[in-house]
Amino acid sequence: MYQVKKAEKGHITEFDLELFTKSAKETEMRRLFHKMLNEELFTYYFQPIVSAADGSIYAYEALMRGNLPALTRPDQILQLAHEEECLHEIERLTMFLSAKSYATFLSTHQIRGDELLFVNSIASQYMNHDEAVAYVEQYSFLQDRIVIEITEEDSPKNVRCRDFPVYLPWMTTAAATAMKKRFWSLHRRISS
Repeated sequence: MYQVKKAEKGHITEFDLELFTKSAKETEMRRLFHKMLNEELFTYYFQPIVSAADGSIYAYEALMRGNLPALTRPDQILQLAHEEECLHEIERLTMFLSAKSYATFLSTHQIRGDELLFVNSIASQYMNHDEAVAYVEQYSFLQDRIVIEITEEDSPKNVRCRDFPVYLPWMTTAAATAMKKRFWSLHRRISS
C-alpha cells in the first residue's frame, strides 16, 4: 500500500509479494536488532594472540557475536546499527561486555590476568564522560591492559582522542613499533 502511495497519483500498481516479503523481513531484523540492544544479547569470544617468540598467549581479541539465530554476525549487526543510528550503543556495549567477559574469565581462572585485551572499536564512536566514569569504577583493574583496535574499514581521520591506547592493524611495521613504544610509555587516565 505504501509503495502505491509513494508512486504517481492516478496510476494502478499490482501488489508485489517479493517486495512485501523483503520489507517484512527488514522490519523483523530491525525489531530483533533493537531487542538485542535492549536486552544486551551479545557474547564476546576471546581469540588468543600468541607470541611468536615463545608461544605464550600475551593478549586476547574480543570478538562480538549476536545471541539471536537471525543476527549473529558482526557485519549484520554493524550494518543495522549504522542504519538505525545506534553505533554509539554498540560501542558502549562492546566496551562494557568485553570487559565483563574478561573479568569472568579471570575470576574463573580461564585466563592468567596479565594478558592484554584488544577490543574492536568504531573509530567515530567513544564513551561519553558518564560512561567512562562508570567503566573505570567497574573495570579499573583493566585500565592498563585494554587496547582499542580500529578496524581497516574505518578511516584513520575518524579516530577520536581516547583514554586507551589505540592500535591500527594496517599500520606499517615502523609505525606499529613506534605506537607500541608510545603505548608502553604512556600513563592513561580517564578525567573526572
